[in-house]
Amino acid sequence: MSFTMVYYHIPEDFDDPEQPNAFGIGKPIEDIKLSDIKRLFPVEGTYIFRFKHISGKSTLWMDLKDDDSKAIAFQNRIVMKVSRINWDPPSSHSHAHSSQSSQNSHSSHVSFSSQKPPITVSPPKPTTFNLFEFEPSPQKKVDSFDMLFPH
Repeated sequence: MSFTMVYYHIPEDFDDPEQPNAFGIGKPIEDIKLSDIKRLFPVEGTYIFRFKHISGKSTLWMDLKDDDSKAIAFQNRIVMKVSRINWDPPSSHSHAHSSQSSQNSHSSHVSFSSQKPPITVSPPKPTTFNLFEFEPSPQKKVDSFDMLFPH
């Protein structure tokens, strides 16, 4: 059985493209489709998947046309830049909306859901350190004479 590692970074999470995240798919690289990647992607949410590709002397990011499109290989690996659209899984919006609209069209009585709306959580902001705003702790004044005799 073949196994392919898929490498990715999410710019919105401040991932470093030089140290990508990875997950595996139990298929040879030439058999992997966008639908496989969407189904097995380890981070919840709805995303746009862009594949690193070489065209001539240029390196670029390509979007695939549909879920049946084969993943694009870059130097015999799959390398992606993944942009988050939202934190909700893709099926929750379309499924909830379609079942609600079909329920309303087939019934004269309207029911209200007791489900709470999803909580949107943003990724943490990176901490930064500004060397020019650094204030060292005040130091005790040491007289050179005191340095000759240890305490």
